[in-house]
Amino acid sequence: MRSAQQAVSLQPALSGVRTVLAKLYLQAGNYPQAVEQCRKALDRDPKDQTALYHLIQGLRKMGDNREIPDLLKRLALLRKQAARDESQRNQYKLVEEDTQPR
Repeated sequence: MRSAQQAVSLQPALSGVRTVLAKLYLQAGNYPQAVEQCRKALDRDPKDQTALYHLIQGLRKMGDNREIPDLLKRLALLRKQAARDESQRNQYKLVEEDTQPR
């Protein structure tokens, strides 16, 4: 946890490190800190599904359920978009490979 905290203090723009730190805070039972790190990670990358999921977990553990329905909808939308993007990437690869001369 100390290493993640140091990495965040040295480079606050690293949203991935904030997500790791949030997970460590969740595991330690420090839910307010976890929620704070998730919010900061989402400020940098609004499509960070992991940070969003950890934010939902932290809020549930704190008993703050007001935002959770909207956050769950947002997470479902992000997952759907990611699946669609992945499908399009794979579809393109298949088309690209089929058009190669033999």
